[in-house]
Amino acid sequence: MTASRRILIVDDEELNRDLLEAMMTSFGHESETASDGVEALERVSPGFDLVLLDVMMPGMDGFEVARRIRGNPEINDIPIIMVTGLSSPEDRLRAVKVGVNDFISKPVDRVELSVRTGSMLKMKEAQDAIKHHR
Repeated sequence: MTASRRILIVDDEELNRDLLEAMMTSFGHESETASDGVEALERVSPGFDLVLLDVMMPGMDGFEVARRIRGNPEINDIPIIMVTGLSSPEDRLRAVKVGVNDFISKPVDRVELSVRTGSMLKMKEAQDAIKHHR
């Protein structure tokens, strides 16, 4: 994939947002950030290709953000990767139930981030091609 893709990074920790944003830029992608769930839902739009979503945030957590994205027909096909320190099977099952596509554990490994985002972006690109074909 050669085209720059648009990524929404959602995390309440500024350091985490800055780190993920720097990595996305180094991979050749554009990114925007949101510092909480409410801001994420205000920013996310059909123009995004991927959401990197923290779980543990004050107010609205990542599970609820994912549930609301999946409930909105305009944006429900945007892949969501949960970036989290949570690792229990129960947390992962809950994430899958609300529509999360994949997980990356904190601290984020650059190679893993590249591979997982690349996979999700290819999936989104294929979905978009099918939509345009229809």
